[in-house]
Amino acid sequence: MLIIRNPLEAVPSMMSLEKRVQESLNNYSSQPAELQQRFLKNMYRTSLFYYRMFDEIAEKKKNSPNFLLLTHKQLMTDFDNTFDRIISFCGLKKDEKFSNALKIQSEKQKTFKTEHIYSLEQFGLTEEQVRKDFAFVFEKYDLE
Repeated sequence: MLIIRNPLEAVPSMMSLEKRVQESLNNYSSQPAELQQRFLKNMYRTSLFYYRMFDEIAEKKKNSPNFLLLTHKQLMTDFDNTFDRIISFCGLKKDEKFSNALKIQSEKQKTFKTEHIYSLEQFGLTEEQVRKDFAFVFEKYDLE
């Protein structure tokens, strides 16, 4: 099972996380601007590489009965049906305890609002650039 998320959300989220890790480990904010920019460019390239590899694997496995592709959007906007697909794919049994846990999570999903707010601009990126670089993802997967 693979889950894909819209790069417009995933890239700045990952970059923010990695930046916080580097702040903790290496005092990122006190590093020279050139080094900070190189780090961010490398993180962006890593994201692009990840999505290319994801797409390659998804393409190779798409007709396999052992492969299920989901989008983050499906999990966030259609939790019940998406989880029914996961349960069926994995051959799981829904006992009462499991069903209740899913109902509770489903209700949470309906009102969930992330506390994390990221902008592409804070990492020197633009929506136009991400859409262009990740066009192969936007064209193939229903991410928006």
